[in-house]
Order: sequence, then structure tokens, then C-alpha cells
Amino acid sequence: MKKTVLLLFLLTVFQSPLLIAQKFQDVVRAETNVEVDEICQNALGFTSTPVEIDNAIRQIVSTAGVNADKFKLKECSNIDNAIAKIITENGKKVRYIIYDGEWLKGLVDNTSNDWTGKFVLAHEIGHHLNAHSLDNTGSTIEVELEADYFAGRALASLGAGEAETLAPLSTQPEFASSSHPARADRIAAAKRGWSSVTNKTITIKVKKADEDRIAKLMMDDIKSTISSGGLSKDDYETILQQMDLARTKYYKGWTEDMRYYQAMCYTGLNDKEKAMESYVNFLGIENLDNNNRIKQISEFYVASDAKNTSYFTNPRVLRHLSESYYKDEKYDKAISLGEQFLSREEDVSKKDEINYIIAKSEMAKIKEERKGNPETMTEDAARAIEDLNYNEAFTNLEKAALQGYAKAEFLLAELYLKGNGIPKDIDQAAEYYIRAAQQDYIDAQVMAGMLFLEGRGVRKDEESAKFWFNKAYLLGSSKAKVELDKIEAARIERERIKNQPKPKEEKTVSIAMQIAEANTLFSRELYADAYKWYKLAADKGNAEAQQKIAWMYYKGKGVSKDKDQAILWWKLSAKQGNVDAINYLTRLGEW
Repeated sequence: MKKTVLLLFLLTVFQSPLLIAQKFQDVVRAETNVEVDEICQNALGFTSTPVEIDNAIRQIVSTAGVNADKFKLKECSNIDNAIAKIITENGKKVRYIIYDGEWLKGLVDNTSNDWTGKFVLAHEIGHHLNAHSLDNTGSTIEVELEADYFAGRALASLGAGEAETLAPLSTQPEFASSSHPARADRIAAAKRGWSSVTNKTITIKVKKADEDRIAKLMMDDIKSTISSGGLSKDDYETILQQMDLARTKYYKGWTEDMRYYQAMCYTGLNDKEKAMESYVNFLGIENLDNNNRIKQISEFYVASDAKNTSYFTNPRVLRHLSESYYKDEKYDKAISLGEQFLSREEDVSKKDEINYIIAKSEMAKIKEERKGNPETMTEDAARAIEDLNYNEAFTNLEKAALQGYAKAEFLLAELYLKGNGIPKDIDQAAEYYIRAAQQDYIDAQVMAGMLFLEGRGVRKDEESAKFWFNKAYLLGSSKAKVELDKIEAARIERERIKNQPKPKEEKTVSIAMQIAEANTLFSRELYADAYKWYKLAADKGNAEAQQKIAWMYYKGKGVSKDKDQAILWWKLSAKQGNVDAINYLTRLGEW
């Protein structure tokens, strides 16, 4: 028989720790549906009903918006794996997922819920949806990581927590092979897929049946330790390790107690990221009913300023979250969670309680919005100013001004200008006047013009003053027109003065010319005339002229002889370093 097949392509989720079984290899090599049936005819059958498996497939496929009827399932025992491949039937390409039922059942039984089995199926479906099975190059690290990403995203959309999503990969080989990635890389890819779903509806199932007696005793010890209080960082980290031991060795899965104490430990460690994850995992537990714990973890969740977009379905959780958000004055979230509660709760008395929370939140929002409204705050401040209650006025005006409300900025400038209730500060006043003026507040524009005209709080600048007066005038200010007229009148007066003829200036003679004229007269022994020219230069501080005058007083040339006047002038000259003056004073014993 001629074998007809579109492609044969092996894509596996889990690598066997030893060599792949011969039967698994036979399925891989099979090229037709008939061959697969011959190899798998001794299949023992999957313990779950076909409907349950079909539902799981449909749930996974729905996360990608694809028709689930495009896939066919085929059970095959003793292959310890799952395979995605396309087989041609009657000329048509059929997408198959071939799985070992007992192996898949074993994965489910060893976890707290059925997320591991769904991860396996989602991984195989991911291969199909990413068109990996349309390529005959064989499995590669790249395509395996893409399938892990899809599985992580699919499980997040179905309500799995991060821990449940990543758990199936924890037993995978630590190191990469030629066809499969290392464990850390697979976990990272699945985590990226899980994180890519921003609107998660968290529904976490925890195991309550068949709890080992020893594990219960271990958890009792942990509970006692946490209840004692005063724990150190090392204590919390030790408890987390002890719980991990109980979970993996004795419980084989998570319990409600473990989720709760995990949240308490990460809160104690102040590990915000892991604490938030643990809050979500606890509050997302299906059928959670311990109100005290729900209330406590809800308050932690709200206090953490959670920004994630997880959605919870448990009415008890929604109720406590709504109440916690109300207490924390986060009214929008209180209303949102309260409305979600009302859509899921049937008990009228409980609905009345949350309706009241919603009503109180709405009233608080009105009060809060009014309190934060800049117009309202400015009106209150204006009344406070009339009552001379400047401190209250300043508080309201400062808040309103921060929101850029022009009238508030103007009134705040007035307080700073006059020093009413606050220290007088012309620079601050100028800043607020200009900010209000820039928003076309007329009175502020007039004041800005005055400040620039007078140079108060800003540089003195007539052009800037005219700019603001003009803006105010164009908006209808008569006061601005008066100031503009004054500026124009002052300009005309300056022009008039500027254009008046200047008085004739007296001719001035430089000191050098005075000394030259005096020296000429002195050489001709015209001492009286020389004295007059030397005196002009000496009075202006010239050292040479001062020395000559001193000599003339000492000798009585051109003036009456006067030793004291001579010494006085020589000292003035000597202080400027004149050598002749210093020599004369030295001989007279005056230096």
C-alpha cells in the first residue's frame, strides 16, 4: 500500500529521562492513521471520560479563538508522552494529538488539580496553532519554547495561577538537548505567556482530601510558629522551605493553609512582588470560605496598592475586597468590586450591606471631588479672606493654584504681596500674578504690568509692562488704558526734553595741560601765576603739583612763606610716592 502523508513531525512536551520507548518511536515514524491505529490498538484507555478530555481541548483552543473541531484526539498507551502531528486522511490535513492516557492521568494525580494535564494538551495545541507541525525539520529548541509560551498563556486565560502553570516544567531536564530547551528557559517562556494575559480570572483549586497525617502535624507546627509572632527574616524563609517540603513530599499539591501561610511569610519578609502573587493565589482559591482569612489577606492586597488586573469570582472575596477598598478610601475600586459581588451573590441581606458600601463610596467621591475642585476651593478661600481667616484661605488657594486655577493664583499673589497670613514675598507674588496673567486673568495682567513698570519682584522693563497692559486693555480693562496713557505721556515728555537745545559747555583743561602751563610759568620765575595752575592740578590729587606747591610755600615763592603748609603738601605728595617730596620731608625730620 502506498503511504500518503502530508508531513510527519514530532513535537513532544516532556522528554523521557531514558531512551524513548520503542513504541513511542514507532508512533513517531508512523505515516498514516492506519499505522497509528495498529501501533496503539492495545491502548488501555484514559480514565477520564472522553467528554472531559474534549472539554479540556475546547477550553484551551477557545483561548486562541480557534474552532476546537479542527483537532482530533487519539489515545496510545505505553508511550509516556504526547505527540502533535498532521496526518493526511482522504486528501485532507487532519491535526492529531496522540497521548498516553495513563501517563497523562499520572501527571494529574500528582498535582493539586488538573492544570498539569491541561498544560500538556495546551503545549501540543500550541505546536499546531504555531504551524510547527506543518514543517518537517523536526523538533527544535525554538519551537518548543513557542509551545511553552502558548501553554502558559492558555492556562492563564483559563484561570491558573502562576505556580500552577509553571509546576509541570519543574521536573524537566535541567540542561538543554539538541531538540529541547533547558528547564529554566522553558519555565521562563511559560511565565512570559502567563504574564501576557493581563485580565486574569483567578480560579485556583486546592487539594483537601487524602492529606497525610504527618503533613498535618507539620502544618500545625508551622501554624504555631507563625502565631507566636516576633519572627525574623530567617524564620519566615525557613517556614517557606518547610511548607515546600510538606507540599512536595506529603501533600503532592497546594492546600488552602499553605496558600495562606505563604502569604503571611512573604508579607513578613516584605517581598512585595511575591507577596502580591501569594495574595492573588489565596484569594483565587475556589470555594474559599474562611472569612477571617479572606478579610486579612484582602486588607493586605488593598494596602499593597495592587495594580494587577486579576479578577476574582468568589463572592466572599469580592465582598471583603470592596469593604477593604472603602476603608482605604479607594472608592472607585470599592464600587467596582461591590458591583461584581452583587452580580454573583443571591443573599439579599449581604447584597444590602454591599449596596450600602457602594452608596457610601459614591457619596464620599462627591465630597472628595468637591473638596478637590479648584473653583470650590477658591470660593471658600475668598470667603475666608473676607473673614480675615488668611491661614484657611492660603491652604485652599495653594491647592487650587497647583491645579493651575487662575483666580486662585491671583488671590494667592495678593496674599504674598500684602503679607496677609504669610510672610510678605514680592518675588512669589510676581510669580503668581504672571501665572494668572498668562491665563488672561485681567486683574493679574494689570498687576503684572505694574510690577514690570516699577521693577518689583521682576526686572524693571517698560516694554513688558506695556505688553501686559495692552493684553488687559484688549480684554476691556479701563485701568490698563490709564496706565498706557501715562506711559505714553512720559515718553512724549522724554522726547521733548531730549530735543531741547543743550547749554554751551565750558571748555575744560586737562591736568597734563595745567602742569605744562605751570611749569612754563615756573621756569620764567612767574611764581604767582605758576601757583594758580599748580593749585588746580594739586586739588585734583596730582603729586607733582603738590610737591611744587609745597616748595613754593617753603621758599615763599609766589605765596607767603609757610613751613606748615609746605610740610602738609609734601606729605600729600609723598604718600603718592613722589621722591622729591620724600627727600624734603626726610631732611626736615618729618618722614
